[in-house]
Amino acid sequence: MEFEAKLILDVRQIIVPYDPTQRDSYGRFALGNNIDYNTWIEDITNGGKAVPTDFEPMRLKYFEYLDLFLPNNPYYSYMSKDNSLAPKVLIDLLKDSKCL
Repeated sequence: MEFEAKLILDVRQIIVPYDPTQRDSYGRFALGNNIDYNTWIEDITNGGKAVPTDFEPMRLKYFEYLDLFLPNNPYYSYMSKDNSLAPKVLIDLLKDSKCL
């Protein structure tokens, strides 16, 4: 759940930037300034214009980035994961959020 929480913050940061002139100046919460991850966030938000509303386009990279997140966050790496399960709550939160 911690990766999902940071992913939501990253999506929010790109849609509602802290400083519109320097949108990426704060880095990302989940994986810092990982260029591929940042590009993925741009892609799944349509360049910062929309929240993701379907998990399928995110599926492959989502689990890849989750695998990168866990070793760097040992307090959360004890949890098991199942790549066949979609994080439905994540998508529901993004779709239904009034903050984005």
